[in-house]
Amino acid sequence: MQTSPHQPPIVIVCGPLPAGEPVRVTGPAGHQTLTWDPRQISRDALLAAAERAARDRH
Repeated sequence: MQTSPHQPPIVIVCGPLPAGEPVRVTGPAGHQTLTWDPRQISRDALLAAAERAARDRH
């Protein structure tokens, strides 16, 4: 997979997280992992939050 130099690679995985922490980002910039817990936040809610964050960056 090729990545753009303007978009650092990020790996997205599902997994259990502590209560009250639906999403966690770990790792250094350029090699980050986003873990989300589908028991705490739906896929649709996660995508909506990502879209809002991307819009707010511009």
